[in-house]
Amino acid sequence: MKRSARGTLLTRLAAGLALGTVVAAGLGCAVKQPALPNYPALPKHEAAKVNQNDDARRLGGRLFDKFWTELNVEFVPDDANTPEPDGTGGPFGNGTLPDAAGKPMLNPGHNYRLENLLGWDLHGQAGIAGKRFEGNHCVLLPDLLKNSDPRADWVARITHGEDAIPAYGSVLTSTQIEAVVDFLLGVRDGTLPQPDDLFTLDTQVAGLYRLSAKGDAQRGHALFERTCKGCHGSDGTAITLDDKHSLGTFLRMNASEAWLKVLNGDPGSTMGPQLSVAASRDELTTQLQDLLAAGCDRTRYPKGKASEDVADDDARCGAHLK
Repeated sequence: MKRSARGTLLTRLAAGLALGTVVAAGLGCAVKQPALPNYPALPKHEAAKVNQNDDARRLGGRLFDKFWTELNVEFVPDDANTPEPDGTGGPFGNGTLPDAAGKPMLNPGHNYRLENLLGWDLHGQAGIAGKRFEGNHCVLLPDLLKNSDPRADWVARITHGEDAIPAYGSVLTSTQIEAVVDFLLGVRDGTLPQPDDLFTLDTQVAGLYRLSAKGDAQRGHALFERTCKGCHGSDGTAITLDDKHSLGTFLRMNASEAWLKVLNGDPGSTMGPQLSVAASRDELTTQLQDLLAAGCDRTRYPKGKASEDVADDDARCGAHLK
């Protein structure tokens, strides 16, 4: 990748923000992985058919989440807990991706997921994955939502790699990479919902965030009926997510992740985007606020077989908690 005189994204931000050394690709990393939904898996090559009516940005959102589930080839990431590369597929055949120099980048705990490098809220070290909150040491320094680099720079960065960002062009097509960038910049530039409209971060609260007070739970219940009931049942307990959550507990305990799943779908599964691709940013934001508010109703969407739930004094749902 051609570098300009102003330097790479990470080195420029590190110098400008004086926030310390950028995480190097070879450093160890203990990632706090949230519970992930476990919708029915699709046969190989079938996920794209389910999601064929998506706009490109929604595909980009799933690739941002877990890119290998949208591939037409086998890819199992190198295991971060072992010293040797022991995955499957990719340009080296062992589940590793190249760095910007074309050399294998061993997995330091991020599984090559852009979500683990930028955070669910895309705020990088300033966001929920950063050291003040979850303490994910893999998350990169940049706050994407404050970045102003043009689309072409991001396409080149994701394609060829830069600093701790792998060269995703080794496994993704140019169309897929453009979809990723369009998703990232859609959130950054406000043509898609932004996490700051849905929740604010707070180190004193369980879950480390507080939901926006703007959500209307009654509208959210109606949206649940239209979008969620068919798979999850009327009370959200028909599917146990990751052997841990009902849909209700997932929405009220992991809203910082759930908004992306609702917006884009769950990678590699039968769950596609749950909100209309024709809706405006404001409409999508309101619908997400409403659905997250509705999910805080423990009576309507109970714990079911879930192993945990929010307590009566849990503040992340705020006034929405029932």
